[in-house]
Amino acid sequence: MKKPNNLKKIILVDDDKDIRFTLENLLIDYGYTVVSVENGKEALKKLKNNKFDLIISDILMPVMDGYQLLKNLKDNNKLKNIPFVFFTGTYTDKKDKELAIKLGADKYIEKPLEFEIFIKTIQGIIEDNKSGKLKPKKPALEQEEVILKLYSGQLVHKLEKKLKDLETEIIQRKKAEKALQESEERYKNIIENSQLGMLIIKDKPIRISFVNTPMEKLSGYTSDEIMHFTPDKIISTIHPEDRKALFKNFKARIKGEIFSTNHKFRLIIKDNDIRWIEMFSTLITYKGSQAIQSTFLDYTEKTQIEALMIKTSRMEATTTLATGIAHDYNNLMVGVLGNAELLKMQFTKNLKIANKLNTIANNAKKAGELSQQLIAFARGGKYNPQILNLNNIIKDTLHLNEQSFPTKVHIKKKFDPELSNIEADLSQMNYVIMNLCKNSIEAINKKGQILLSTNNVEINNELASSKTELEVGQYVCFTIEDTGCGIDKEILTKIFEPFFSTKLKGRGLGLAAIFGIIENHNGYISVDSKNGSGTTFKIFLPAIESSEPEIQVEQKSENKIPIGNETILIIDDEPDILDVVQSILEDFGYHILIANNGKEALDIADKFDGDIHLVILDMFMPVLDGTETFHLLKKAIPNLKTIICSGFELDSKAQSLLNSGANSFIQKPFTLEKLVREVRRILDV
Repeated sequence: MKKPNNLKKIILVDDDKDIRFTLENLLIDYGYTVVSVENGKEALKKLKNNKFDLIISDILMPVMDGYQLLKNLKDNNKLKNIPFVFFTGTYTDKKDKELAIKLGADKYIEKPLEFEIFIKTIQGIIEDNKSGKLKPKKPALEQEEVILKLYSGQLVHKLEKKLKDLETEIIQRKKAEKALQESEERYKNIIENSQLGMLIIKDKPIRISFVNTPMEKLSGYTSDEIMHFTPDKIISTIHPEDRKALFKNFKARIKGEIFSTNHKFRLIIKDNDIRWIEMFSTLITYKGSQAIQSTFLDYTEKTQIEALMIKTSRMEATTTLATGIAHDYNNLMVGVLGNAELLKMQFTKNLKIANKLNTIANNAKKAGELSQQLIAFARGGKYNPQILNLNNIIKDTLHLNEQSFPTKVHIKKKFDPELSNIEADLSQMNYVIMNLCKNSIEAINKKGQILLSTNNVEINNELASSKTELEVGQYVCFTIEDTGCGIDKEILTKIFEPFFSTKLKGRGLGLAAIFGIIENHNGYISVDSKNGSGTTFKIFLPAIESSEPEIQVEQKSENKIPIGNETILIIDDEPDILDVVQSILEDFGYHILIANNGKEALDIADKFDGDIHLVILDMFMPVLDGTETFHLLKKAIPNLKTIICSGFELDSKAQSLLNSGANSFIQKPFTLEKLVREVRRILDV
């Protein structure tokens, strides 16, 4: 059943306090504001100074009964239009109802009645009155003596019945008291064994009168400690940002005003940790006076999971954005770098122009390196995975950069001589080590130390469960620990987010890129820090069984770039790339065919009268993408040689084409020399 949208005020008139208590709490639970009194005279006093939307009254009551109350209301011009409902278990025969209707009652409900039907009836009367469907009932125009006679007869009859009922009640009371005691014991067991914390708070003075066991577990305090909380101590357990709203609501409840039955806030528990709480409150009578019964649901873990999901979604969205930017950026740099190198070939004798073109080409290369950072963050792809020893990488990185470190920083090393090897991209590992060193240096204000250490680690089931990204197995652990200023708790949760920085807004790809690199090497990175106590980063990378690391041999370029005369088909949807690649290869003697997409390429291959010796194929195009185009061309020309070209790194799609017969992969942006040498190498195979 839906609760009312707009809170309504009801006066409840009944001399039975148990019935008042039950109905009052039922109506409050459905969102109504309730004032209860024990007879008609008290009701008239309340009605005189307060506005009510409905009156619910018993009939048989001391001082002034329900019939007398109804007659007084109908004689009062200010009160006669308030809807009036009789709710009685004593006056239940036909003449009782007849008298009620004659006096002007709107509804006559007999006890007992199911709570849902009772609430539905109450809601209907209030809604009908609001919409104008409920017309005020006028008392029957009969002689006062006739009504009085009917009233007196019924009253005597009911009083006689009441006396008999009282005699029976005395007999049943002892049984009821025993049943109540058993019920209270059951209720106490339910409260104590509940998963929800519970308090009962009284307001004069404000003090906690009841605490259940789950509340002790939630707060960290014993029930005795909680029940001795002063008002100031109660306030101190609520997060400062949540106090104003919470206590405004508390005061409204105590006064019987309109209030919200639930409230979310942060609870500061005994160890100063913060728990997210949803509190449900009800106004009750406890040991003879008004009090608030509050239950507490701890949903901290749910909040943490939701925050993690939001963070993950944000990272995924930014990953998609960064990947797309890097791809388009690399395509643009092909045009810039290619045209700069073509012009440089024409101005070899003009040193001034050649130098400027060199500057353009170098900046285009750096821009390409920046896009690699974006891809490293977005995908962390291993461009050139090889067997490496992390000790050697750290030593080489420090050897090249340590002289530029400020003298205030002392670098200390502690390497495991038996360190296992890893399979990783050398340049990306250099990037990770160098960026973490820079972060540590910046964190040291005066003098300090940076400790770089390595060791072998076995991740068992227990450790794997605490580091959910890792599987059970052998790992190489790299630790960088500084004595710097440390990181605030709030900042600590954001440092791996893209573009987050404590320096300048809009900067800060470093740690996000590191996160992407480590994650895509099937590793894990953690950070531990406290403000003023330094920071420790730990990186775990899967160890491999190979005993000897691979050694990278830098290939020296030949002095003369080779030329050719074969026919090459270039397939790319970017006009600038087609133009610059065509110009480069034509300058080196090749005959060039161009296609804007896979469909055009297939048409050219079908109609061209001659041999196509090589295809340079972009991976991402409209109409037909690189994968579809490659397989269709291979079917048409089985011996066709292919160079795959992409603004992305060598991913699974490109690798699949290499496995299917493609000859090479070249990533944008590329230099003129790299392209021409690779073309010649593939043609000569």
